Order: sequence, then structure tokens, then C-alpha cells
Amino acid sequence: MLNKSEENLLKRTTFLSLLLVVSFALPLVAVKATTLEEIKQNQANVSRETEELNENLNDALTKTNEKYRQITELQTELDKAKENLQKYNTDITKTEKSIAVRKEAVAEQMKQLQLNNQQNTFLEILLSSENLSDVINRSIAMNTIRNAQSEKITSLAEAKEKLVTLKEKVAKTAKELAENTEQMKKEASEMEQQVASLKAEVAKKQQVMQTLAQAQKTEETKIAEANARQERELAISQKQESIASDSGTESNAPATNQPSVSTGNGREMNVQATGYSCQEAGLSWHTATGIDLRQNPNVIAVDPSVIPLGTLVEVPGYGVAVAGDTGGAIVGNIIDLHFPTVQQALNWGRRNVTIKILS
Repeated sequence: MLNKSEENLLKRTTFLSLLLVVSFALPLVAVKATTLEEIKQNQANVSRETEELNENLNDALTKTNEKYRQITELQTELDKAKENLQKYNTDITKTEKSIAVRKEAVAEQMKQLQLNNQQNTFLEILLSSENLSDVINRSIAMNTIRNAQSEKITSLAEAKEKLVTLKEKVAKTAKELAENTEQMKKEASEMEQQVASLKAEVAKKQQVMQTLAQAQKTEETKIAEANARQERELAISQKQESIASDSGTESNAPATNQPSVSTGNGREMNVQATGYSCQEAGLSWHTATGIDLRQNPNVIAVDPSVIPLGTLVEVPGYGVAVAGDTGGAIVGNIIDLHFPTVQQALNWGRRNVTIKILS
């Protein structure tokens, strides 16, 4: 048993240790929170930029769709103009044939008149007529036929001229429509490139958001681990203070990095070992190496630069465990021992032990 003065000294030492634990743990959480705040600010900025890009993308898509609608209308008008051109060409060809037939008929009549002699023909009409009135009527009829043929030829020629004029107008319209359509297609192509560029920018922003989300998750995990460790250290210190008051248990002065001692069965190392449990608030079931602590609870967290991950370690009073986890506060000759329950972790507390590296 400790005397009164030794007991008071132990209490003061324990209390000072507790203050040191709290004073060193709190700044760590504050630094992580600042980093997390920066990540959230970056997320807000990227989210705002992504929203603006999406607005620009939607505007570009709307304009592109409108451009293609105009192209469709122009193409419809162009197709109609081409149909009219073909129709006018057909009508002009038919009219030309009709004119040729009419001209050929008139030429034949003129030829017959010249062969039969116009005077004889008139004499035949005079002799074959019953009276003067009949002569006049027959003469008028012949002139009417000749005039009708001439008028028909003239009418067909005028119709042809109109068709040619319409054809020229339609051809001009078709040319303008074709030029406008090509210009529209060029503009639509440029718009498609703009849309593709905006989509690429949005995709990049989404990747940045995913990266920031992962960074946020990592920082939140670190903060949760730091808070849990702080609470665990506080609980351990309080329990050790209580134990020290009753029975004067061993001191929990921080372990210092000491050189390893080689033995025939493995390398020994003096470390400070603290108990923890995944049942604590804010801690994950899975370790940094992917071990599920619910199925494989015998895991210790180490500084990989001191004890490589995957190493088998024998801890006095705990047993053989695998080095399968890490922690922000675990640096140098410090390890954390995982326990299935929080009470078991508190019962272990924090101890200075000599561990053996088995592999």
C-alpha cells in the first residue's frame, strides 16, 4: 500500500497526465475540422460552378434543338422546291412538244396552200359554193382556222415563257434554301461542339465532387477517430485515477521510443498500448486494411513505419494479433488494441508493455 504523501503525488501526476492528454488531443480535432470546413467550402464552390455549367448546357441544347428544327423546315421547303422544279421541267417539255406539233400542222397547211395555189383554192370555194353568202362563210372559216392555229402557237409560247420564269424563280429559291440549309448545319455542328465541351466540363466537375466527397468522408473518419480516442483517453485516465486512489496501480507515463531487442523467437519492442473498440461512437467496423472487426476482433492499430501492416504481434495479456489498422494519433512506439466491447477496452486502459514481433 502507498502512504498518504505517495498517494497524493500519484493523484497529482495522474491529473497532470490527464491535462496533457486533453490539451494535445483538442488541437488535433480543431485542425481536422478546419480541413473539413475547407472541403465543404470547395464542394459548395464546385456545386455552384456545376449548376452554372448545367444551365449553360441546357441553354445550348435548347438552341441546338431549335437550330435542327429550322434545318428540318428548310429541308422540307427545299424538297418541295425540287419537286416543283421537276414538275416545271416536265410541263415545259410537254409545252415545247405541243408547240412543235402546232407549228408542224401550220407548216403543213401552208405547204398545201402553196401546192394547190391559193387562187385556185379560192376558185374552188367560189364554184362549189351555192351563193355569195356561202363563199364568204367558207372564206371566213378558213381564215379562222389559220388564225386559231397561230393563236394556239402564241398561247403555248406564252405559257412556256411563264413556266421558264417560274422555273428560274424556283431554281433561285432552291439555291437559297440549299445555302441556308448548309449554313444552318454548320451552325448546328458548332453548337454540338459547344454542347460536347460543356458536357465534358460537367463531367470534370462531377469527378471533382466525387473526390471531395471521398476526402470529406476520410476527414470525418479521422475526426471521429480522434474524438473517440480523446474520449477513450479521458475515460482511461479517470479510471486509472480512481484505481490509483484505491490501490496505487502502475504509473501510465508515456512510453518513449526505445530500440528493439532481438531474441531468438522474434523481435521485442517496448510500446504504449491503449485499448479501443469498434463499438465506440464514430468508429468503423472495418480497419484500414479492410478487416471486419466483428468477425476478426484481434487486431491492433500501429504506425506502419514502425510495425508493417500485416505483421503478427504477440502482446502480453492480450494474445497474438495482426497489425491491421492505423490511426492519426498512433505514431512511433504506440499501438491500439481492439476489443469486442467498450468495457473490455476500458478494463485494459493504457499500459506500457513489451511486445514480440512474430512475423
